[in-house]
Amino acid sequence: MTQRYYTTSTAFLEALAEAGISYIFANLGSDHPGIIEALAQAKADGREDELPKLIICPHETVALSAAHAYAMVTGEPQAVVVHVDSGTQNVGGMVNNAMRGRAPVLVFAGTVPYTQDGELPGSRTEFIQWIQDVRDQRGILRNYVKYDNELRTGRNVKQLVHRALQIARSEPVGPVYLTGAREVMEERIEPYQVDAGNYPPVAPAALTAEVTAEIATALAGARHPLIVTSYLGRGPAAVPSLATPEAPHHPRRMAFSVVRATETPYRPP
Repeated sequence: MTQRYYTTSTAFLEALAEAGISYIFANLGSDHPGIIEALAQAKADGREDELPKLIICPHETVALSAAHAYAMVTGEPQAVVVHVDSGTQNVGGMVNNAMRGRAPVLVFAGTVPYTQDGELPGSRTEFIQWIQDVRDQRGILRNYVKYDNELRTGRNVKQLVHRALQIARSEPVGPVYLTGAREVMEERIEPYQVDAGNYPPVAPAALTAEVTAEIATALAGARHPLIVTSYLGRGPAAVPSLATPEAPHHPRRMAFSVVRATETPYRPP
């Protein structure tokens, strides 16, 4: 019996599937042979349905925009794969949108190989890999993501993927960013499992009883309450309840003024 072909890239793709990610929106480059080989091997083994489906996009802007939209519709995080520093730069504006729009998206980019004479599988093979060797690739997106980290070994890749997605899915949800060099992504490792249930979204901290009572008292005693909804619209079921002028649990009729965060803010004279 031959040993199963299993690399960091295989574990990376498995972790995405375990976390509920259905699609990888990708603009591939020379840093992704490990991922391409893992997908090809899964297809040859009849296991391709166990991994997220790869959607090839003509530009990184398309990839992240599609992932953003799909995540907003389904409520589940999606993944984007881009090419080293240049691909990371190309998603800049879309990452800004994902952060401001609170879309849970995992962005992964390869980095240039760190060996150059064939010391490890994935070593440098092209002149461009010297040009793309920037000082701080993760810093390109650090101000616009909730979390960034580098995959340094295949032996904890699943833990890092699940941790990143845990942060992406915790309120306020948003994008996260991981990187990994070719040598790491092509590293042969033993298959292993991680319980994705150990990485749930972090629950929001509850208000104290005193603060809750203060808010309830203020609302109940207000003649014309003003509620700034901000991101309430992400939960469609909450909108009718808020807009109802008289709800059963209200002690008396209230006339609510509802203001969306996108409207011109009120400025007193």
